[in-house]
Amino acid sequence: MSWDKNIRFLGDAWERGYGDMEWKGMNPNRFMPWYFCAKSEAKSVCYGVKVRPSAMCF
Repeated sequence: MSWDKNIRFLGDAWERGYGDMEWKGMNPNRFMPWYFCAKSEAKSVCYGVKVRPSAMCF
């Protein structure tokens, strides 16, 4: 999938967010475990992982 360069992403944290979660541009080295949201001016989408207990996903 390709993304427009103006899209911003909001990703989850491994354990919990400590006020450091923010909308950022594309970074292929950024881990976004569990779920992420992407937004442009016209559309927002969210993707997530359906897991069972003790799973580690990103």
